[in-house]
Amino acid sequence: KEHIGQELEDGAFELVEYTINQNMEYILADIYRRKPEVAAFSCYIWNWNMIQDIITELPKVLPNIQIWLGGPEVSFHGEKILERFGAVKGIMLGEGEKTFTQLLAYYQSELEEEKGLEDIGGLLLRSGMTRAQEPVLMDELPFFYETYGLERFENRILYYESQRGCPFSCAYCLSSIDKRVRFRNLDT
Repeated sequence: KEHIGQELEDGAFELVEYTINQNMEYILADIYRRKPEVAAFSCYIWNWNMIQDIITELPKVLPNIQIWLGGPEVSFHGEKILERFGAVKGIMLGEGEKTFTQLLAYYQSELEEEKGLEDIGGLLLRSGMTRAQEPVLMDELPFFYETYGLERFENRILYYESQRGCPFSCAYCLSSIDKRVRFRNLDT
């Protein structure tokens, strides 16, 4: 498929970032120009309203697209989201590193018959939930910024996740649902 002046190989994927400061029409048009077969969205409190609008409109312009959601805004009430948005193929629940990687492998293998979506942990499908995905070991997470070189991020704020979970039980916070606290090794 042609992707804004460049040709992507079959099975290739493209990571595209948008901000909440871009209007929905621009984002929708950009996704349309890329003509993906599959689109996955990370859903957070600050972008959830816009993503709901996008996933409502996207199937109108790309009727065969398969839409996946993940992130804290969809992990805890996925059944309702699947009911509300018929175009959503499934939801990645909880930590997404392993689940998303396995989902990409699924699509890159051209939907091999011997491995189905039901074999991927951490998914909520219309047919039900797959097995739980084991939490990722914090020290196994790659240092993302090495991929691009730190000089690209000079004079910018970097997000470096050194722990997951929270020992508190604040009623308003999704982090309080999982009581396990995990840290990256200080040497890492």
